[in-house]
Amino acid sequence: MSHLKRKNWPKTTPYHHPWDYPNEKKTMEEFSFESMRKDVKYHARTKSELQSHMEMLDLINSCEAAYKADVRKQKAAEARNQKHKAAELPKQISPFDPFELPKQSTDEFRRQNFFKFLASIEARNQKQKAAADRKKKAAADRKLKAAEARKQKQAEVHEQEVAEVQEQKHETAEVRKQKQKAAEVRKQKQVAAEVRKQEAAELRKLKQEAVELRKQRAEARKQKAEAVEIRKREAEVAEGNIKSKRQKK
Repeated sequence: MSHLKRKNWPKTTPYHHPWDYPNEKKTMEEFSFESMRKDVKYHARTKSELQSHMEMLDLINSCEAAYKADVRKQKAAEARNQKHKAAELPKQISPFDPFELPKQSTDEFRRQNFFKFLASIEARNQKQKAAADRKKKAAADRKLKAAEARKQKQAEVHEQEVAEVQEQKHETAEVRKQKQKAAEVRKQKQVAAEVRKQEAAELRKLKQEAVELRKQRAEARKQKAEAVEIRKREAEVAEGNIKSKRQKK
């Protein structure tokens, strides 16, 4: 189908859909997704046009997949209906003879159907019971896993708390040791200061004693010099007296 059949066909339209031609009716047999993909005769000139072109192809493919899935479901439903109808019909003689009754009586057929019904109910009940058991087992497993995870988490939290307590104890012990060391250092410094004070006091005392001793020695030297001066004067006076006595004689 050519795009010239429609007037003013936009150049940006990526494909030709049958719904664009209301006067031309198509059945599903005539319409095919392959022809729709062939109708996508468009050469992209820009990136946006190429993107719209690819999106339209993806849409065609998804529509085809959905249509095929619906066809498969419809065929499967028809096959199931045919199977149920064939199972519901009583087994008759082949070839069919209208004047001969079937080998299986109606009561026997109903009895067999009843037993089949009971068997189907029993199978359904067993299936439901197995499903319920599986659900219970899965729930119990989930609960057990949750309990184990919770227990493991609690154990991890407890271990973390114990580790934090041990770390705090270690830190307090370290702080206590540091305080003890600081106290010992302060005590040693005080003892050293006291020793230095005593040594300084003794040194000052010794200096004072030395000063006193020097003063005493200076005083002794001064007294000795005065005594020498006195003796000199006395000697001079004695000599003067002797000379004066000699002159008088």
